[in-house]
Amino acid sequence: MVLRNREKIMIFLAILAAAIWAFDHFYYMPQKKKILELKAELAAVDSKLTQAMAFRQGVETTEREIGRLEKEMQVYRARLLRGEELRTFLKQLAKDSEQLRIKIISLSPQEAKLPEEVEPKGKTGEYKKVIVRMIMWATYPSLERFIGNIELLPFLISVDQLKIERKEEKYPNLLVTLEMGVQIYDKK
Repeated sequence: MVLRNREKIMIFLAILAAAIWAFDHFYYMPQKKKILELKAELAAVDSKLTQAMAFRQGVETTEREIGRLEKEMQVYRARLLRGEELRTFLKQLAKDSEQLRIKIISLSPQEAKLPEEVEPKGKTGEYKKVIVRMIMWATYPSLERFIGNIELLPFLISVDQLKIERKEEKYPNLLVTLEMGVQIYDKK
């Protein structure tokens, strides 16, 4: 049996088609599936990397903020006097009221009480807050200097309430109600 040229070409093309089909079915398609799986894994890793970068930036921002707050806390600690806060504060009030011609009508200090749910259980804090309520007659520039001088004192003071009223009978002077919180060292 002698094969003609046409039959030889047909057999060659059939073998070539079977080889291409076998290559495609057994090698190319499994590799294509692996490539798609690897692309999906790469996308997942990229999203995790993006999340990690965002998290890292958040951590760096938080670390910078903590550093800034620690420096600020050191400044406040440097301003604190231990045990002499209220005495120094009252002396400063007397000195400033005399220098700035402020007439103090009433001055009432009292210890601030924390609500029971806020108070730490078992351990008492190092500092306690004393509320000082003042009613006084002062001009606006003298009140401004008075509050500026209080800010320069070497311990923590917060102005909790400030009420200014103008009374016509005492015109250049204003009726000022000032409530301040003074942090004092608790010697317990």
